[in-house]
Amino acid sequence: MNGVTPALFRRFPTPEAMAGAGVELEELIRSTGFFNAKARSIRGACRAIVAAHGGHVPRTMDALHALPGVGRKTANVVLGNAWGDPDGVVVDTHVGRLARRLGWSRHADPVKVETELNALLPRETWVFAGHALILHGRRVCSSRAPRCDACFLADLCPKAGVTVTARAGRGASGAKTGWIEDPGPELPDDDQKEWTMTLPGSGSIEVICGSMFSGKSEELIRRVTRAKIARRRVQVFKPKLDDRFSEVEVVSHTGMRLTALAVATSAEVLARTDDRTEVVGIDEAQFFDAGIVEVASRLADLGKRVVVAGLDQDYLGRPFDPMPTLMALAEEVVKTRAICVLCGGPASRTQRLVASTERVVVGAAGLYEARCRRCFDPGVPEVDGNLPFPEEEA
Repeated sequence: MNGVTPALFRRFPTPEAMAGAGVELEELIRSTGFFNAKARSIRGACRAIVAAHGGHVPRTMDALHALPGVGRKTANVVLGNAWGDPDGVVVDTHVGRLARRLGWSRHADPVKVETELNALLPRETWVFAGHALILHGRRVCSSRAPRCDACFLADLCPKAGVTVTARAGRGASGAKTGWIEDPGPELPDDDQKEWTMTLPGSGSIEVICGSMFSGKSEELIRRVTRAKIARRRVQVFKPKLDDRFSEVEVVSHTGMRLTALAVATSAEVLARTDDRTEVVGIDEAQFFDAGIVEVASRLADLGKRVVVAGLDQDYLGRPFDPMPTLMALAEEVVKTRAICVLCGGPASRTQRLVASTERVVVGAAGLYEARCRRCFDPGVPEVDGNLPFPEEEA
């Protein structure tokens, strides 16, 4: 396709010109295959662009998708590459194949694959991810003879749906090696194989901390959701004390939800973690007893990935135990920030709005709000307060 577009656009540089193109259009795109059907779609799309959009290419998924011959893949190509505002990852035959082989999706439907990739990958990487997967699919991970021996992802890739044969290439020893796509199920059942995003047994602790309304629970949900898409066994725990939004779910202030087990003590987290679990999520860790530190370390020592979210400071701006110790022991610490409701700057403190000397007063909007260092005043409760801005990571 890239080979024909320079001559095509030189001959028909505008939607108006292409809408009225004659048989010359078919000749210019003949080498791409199915050129008659493509020519009809091109003319139809250009006529619609002229009639409905004043000759300008639309900037929304709905408007692009309504054009003749334009599906989600093409619309995402235009939105991401022309306008820098993708609605999702571009999913063509290469992206779909690699998503299944990498264990990121078990679906053949491109829309379902796109939905899972959108949840798995940060939005700012969607355009690059589409290009990278397509190029890798063309040059290395082909359909019939993927070059796994030359792939830099070989040690991490579960090679779902790929079986070893003696048909292509040579390994380091000189023996013939190769891989072909198995015509059987796209992915084995979970009880046959677990697909991981990190090497098995490489336990770790990841701490997500910050003030209230800073996106801590949202980030925990995002990470655990990505692990689930990668076919990892996950369990999520929350303290029974925190029943603000749900007794059986972790719920962010923006409404994101994730099923969780509510437990009263840190010992219950360890006792109720299944031996087969690979990723353990712990929300609102500041509400647990000091034993949560030993529990998290024990789970990591057992090879599990432990993702912990919690407040790093209390209402007086002091370190909120046991979070400091967890942060010191963690392999990764991410500090999220909210928006100060007074000045609009990045907020790292939690302002209590009610008069109480209790360290733990469970609540959300109306009882607390996010403040920056300058606007934070722990000694002056403001009962009326201000409603917090929507949760945002700065």
